[in-house]
Amino acid sequence: MAEVTLNIDGGEVIAPEGATILTVANSLGIDIPTLCYHPALKPYGGCRLCIVEIVERGRSRIVTSCNYPVSDGLEVKTASDRVIADRKILIELLLARCPESEDIQQLARQYGIEKSRFKTGAPEELCILCGLCVRMCDEVVGASAINFIERGINKEVAVLLSGGVDSISVAFAADYVGKDITAYSFQLDTHPSYDYQMAKKIAEIFSWKFVGITIPTINLEQDFRTLAQFCDKKTHYECVYPFLYVYPKIQEKYVLSGWAADGYYGVSKKAALHYKEPKSKFDEFRNNYFQPENQAGYEWHKKISDNYSKTLVTPYLRDNVKEYFYKLQHDAYCWWVLDFVIISPTFRYHPFLPHL
Repeated sequence: MAEVTLNIDGGEVIAPEGATILTVANSLGIDIPTLCYHPALKPYGGCRLCIVEIVERGRSRIVTSCNYPVSDGLEVKTASDRVIADRKILIELLLARCPESEDIQQLARQYGIEKSRFKTGAPEELCILCGLCVRMCDEVVGASAINFIERGINKEVAVLLSGGVDSISVAFAADYVGKDITAYSFQLDTHPSYDYQMAKKIAEIFSWKFVGITIPTINLEQDFRTLAQFCDKKTHYECVYPFLYVYPKIQEKYVLSGWAADGYYGVSKKAALHYKEPKSKFDEFRNNYFQPENQAGYEWHKKISDNYSKTLVTPYLRDNVKEYFYKLQHDAYCWWVLDFVIISPTFRYHPFLPHL
């Protein structure tokens, strides 16, 4: 059998070609925590606790070690600061979901976590969503008698991904509750886009499928004639135009968008100059932003979504999310709090996401 040479935690290692980082690390006595891994089953990568940091061709990124194959020259860090920080967040989230689970409690003690900062959904919940029972029934027993809730068309979601907090946060939340994400992003054929490159990079880091669409600019006149049936203002055209090319590529039924996040932050020049202080003034800006007559960009986007028989999902427009944001000043937001504390819990009761 062919062999490869790699570096794990500073030491040179020779391993069989095709082996995974996890199995090689385990053979060296290096402890990498897992919940969904079992040697009798195919690697799944669902719990993400087995994350490690790799450096390949000069580029560093986080991957799940249970299903990432070793290769010549690969550098692996199993307990870097970045890995430990990310792993602690995952454990906190699991502790919030299953505070009575002995396995999770043990992991929390191991990583010095006394309690989770995240909201507990159901204190009596013991299922940690490792998927071992489902996969054992399917792959070993061959009965396929049990399954996950919300699989197939309801488990697969499209995310309109850019480099901004709005779309990234909802993508993180969907990933957290176990959705299979396909990220869609676009750029004009004449203008390379920073948002497009960031979306592609984020999708790669989190192992999401990425579909990049290049928007041709040679058909502008015809495209704007097409949009005339949807839009009646210049800004509406600008917001909706790219999606004439994006939606035909989307295979999933549900399309997740971070639309309206900007309204909570007050990122516009108008908000910064005239509505920043006091909070009552800032709320005046937000109240106006969310008036139905000012949501035309969303309305026209939804018309295109409906035209392609898709369900457009916009968590930032949910009342409970709005109520939370209205408690805060514009400078009190933190993206990871937004993701894990606000958006993710609101998904629990959304029709296309599993009830946690």
